[in-house]
Parts: sequence; C-alpha cells; structure tokens
Amino acid sequence: MKLHSRETYPVPAARAFAVMTDMEAFTGILRAHGVEVAEFKPGWPDGSETRWKLGVGVKGIHRTVHLHVSQVRPGEGLTKAYESDGIHGELRIDIVPAGPESCVIGYEISVEARGLAARLMLQPLRVAHKAMEQKLHGRLVAFTRSRLGL
Repeated sequence: MKLHSRETYPVPAARAFAVMTDMEAFTGILRAHGVEVAEFKPGWPDGSETRWKLGVGVKGIHRTVHLHVSQVRPGEGLTKAYESDGIHGELRIDIVPAGPESCVIGYEISVEARGLAARLMLQPLRVAHKAMEQKLHGRLVAFTRSRLGL
C-alpha cells in the first residue's frame, strides 16, 4: 500500500533540503512528540545510514520501530526505511524547486506486511485508504511547515 502527499512551500529547495536532512533536529522532534528514542546512531556526514530504535505506543500497545536513512539524494531528498512487528516500508521525501523562493515537497510512504498478523493490522488502513491519505496529508503539511519555520 502506498500513501502520498505533495505540497508547495515558500522556501528555497536548498534550505528545505538542509532542514529535512538535519537528523539531530528530527530526533529532537521525535522526543518532543513523546516517542521514546532508545537509540540514535548518526551515520555518514550526509545523513545516510543514520539509525534510530524507537519506542511508540499504538492503541495502548508498546511497539519497537527500527528506522534508518537508506538513501540521501543531495539536493533532491532522502529515503528512510522502517520496520516494526512484521510491518515494513519506506518513507521517500522528494524536494523539487518550484522557483527561486519556493519548492514542492512530496512524501511517498509505502507500507508492507510480513505474516498474517501484520496483514490483519494493515487491513483497516486498506479499507480507509483515501481517508487515511487525506488525514496523513494534513499532518505532513503541519509537520513540514513547523520544520521549515512557517
């Protein structure tokens, strides 16, 4: 299953890329939102291979999430891969200049399941795909605006 979000922001693409690849700031945001950061390992200077081990509560159940930056495309975006309890996928962030003082930031989230229990966990998302994508879009726009200082 794939979820998409795309929005234009009044920020130069180079600045947006710098903000979105600031892994230390991202770690701080996770902590500020109540995510338990059990482990944080910075990767290469460009941010690739940065790793997190996170603890999150989902519907009252504690889950461990492994997240890492699998690819950094200089000036264009990055990809983060995640895995938790048989659910895995990628978050791809694309940054495209829309002019000298604006850019389009697109998110593509792929979600896959390994095993019957994980497929059953994803079933409600599949049924409500369009509503989930709209809700996610609103949250990603708010998150991105806050990261960009808008």
